[in-house]
Amino acid sequence: MMARILRSTAGVGTRRPVSDVLRTGGPRLGGPAPGGGRPRGPAFFVLLLGIALQGCGGGGTDGAPPVPPGGGRGVAQEVARGGEREGEFLARAKAASNRFRLALQHELEAAMEEGGPASAVEVCHQRAGAIAREQSHGGLVVRRVSTRERNPADRADPTEAAILAHFEADPARQDTVFVRNGHRVYMKAIRIANALCLRCHGPRETLDPALRARLAELYPADRATGFGMGDLRGAFVVQD
Repeated sequence: MMARILRSTAGVGTRRPVSDVLRTGGPRLGGPAPGGGRPRGPAFFVLLLGIALQGCGGGGTDGAPPVPPGGGRGVAQEVARGGEREGEFLARAKAASNRFRLALQHELEAAMEEGGPASAVEVCHQRAGAIAREQSHGGLVVRRVSTRERNPADRADPTEAAILAHFEADPARQDTVFVRNGHRVYMKAIRIANALCLRCHGPRETLDPALRARLAELYPADRATGFGMGDLRGAFVVQD
């Protein structure tokens, strides 16, 4: 199966139907827009990823919500169903990822204040998956993914990993939309934005001993340490 990145969501204004973008193959960087008009700038990119999609492994210790199956349906046919325009999907996906971020952040900050980093990691272990499920409604599924995951259930699949690599190579790139197995997918970069994040994700030798001990118990294969300010931590994923 192939995944097509439609474009960065920066500068949404034309609000072309996703099916139109797919039928035309989308504008090339610096080339003319379909049907004439001014050239597209670098905020618009179309990339064909020749990657055989694999599952994320499913399940996981935190019970992360499953990704709906693709079912082998045609991409253009699937995204055209219901006539929802790309801009409308983006608005709903961005709102869903923001709700998830704020809900998780609220519980993490409360736990950090009450019991420090070891308490915060308990929230991640017990509540992150539940919060994602609570915010997955209206036909949207919300998740987090990373190539340096703490929870194995959050491991990025090959397509997501390729997009994360793109985010990492271009810090100005914040999000994108693509189609996978007939489902529209929005990915929003998660970057280390403040020192509070580093209390759980900074260099391992700087972490609180109680946190290191708890991580060894909950996540023996933890890969989510060694980050610095501004580093890419992963991404929010919203799929219809």
